[in-house]
Amino acid sequence: LEHLDYDYNNNSCQDDRMCGHYTQMVWADSHSVGCAAHRCDTIEGLSFEKVTFLVCNYYPKGKFKDGKPYEEGEWCSRCPDNVPRCDQNLCVPDAPEPSEEPDVEEPDAPEPSEEPDVEEPDAPEPSEEPDVEEPDAPDPSEEPDVEKDTTESSTPHTGTATEPGYEEEGDETGTEPGDEEEEEETGTEAGDEEEKEEWEGEERAAEREKERTRNQPPANAGRITTPLLLVTSLLALLSLGL
Repeated sequence: LEHLDYDYNNNSCQDDRMCGHYTQMVWADSHSVGCAAHRCDTIEGLSFEKVTFLVCNYYPKGKFKDGKPYEEGEWCSRCPDNVPRCDQNLCVPDAPEPSEEPDVEEPDAPEPSEEPDVEEPDAPEPSEEPDVEEPDAPDPSEEPDVEKDTTESSTPHTGTATEPGYEEEGDETGTEPGDEEEEEETGTEAGDEEEKEEWEGEERAAEREKERTRNQPPANAGRITTPLLLVTSLLALLSLGL
């Protein structure tokens, strides 16, 4: 700190002090100054390294007693023409004006191409299958009464007079007048005639039973066979009674 070591009373530095740079500022009658900076990695006689030095020289060099190298005044009051602008109390050159570059119009981004809408094929509708009508389940209450049918079918056969076939049979067996005259003329025995008529009646009943069985559908065959057997047995008993 050279300005602290400078003694204004004797215009010299204190003993064992260095203030030569400061004396130059105080006594020099200079109007120009030049400065330079340099970075030194190593310095002879100094222990520190990588130091940047700033050195300024005045012109004209020299100094005189009680002289001042500057004139007092306002900041930037006498800036030269090459540095006419004041920036933070220092004379600086004018800043270069920004070049007026024409506005470059950026090309518009290409609009997305309007692709035609691709119509997706409609999903095939499910085929309308015709409703298959399922046959109704038979109502158990409507089942035919087998016993009733058998009794009804057997009822008209209990008497020989209800069936025209049986009337003919009765007329043929014992009621026809031709047969009675034949019995009287031949003079055969009554017992033989009764046995013969019994056999003939049974044969005719069997033949009629066969014919009825053939003419009727198979589903009713079982129902008709039983009453026919009853009728046959009744005819046999009647023929024996006659």
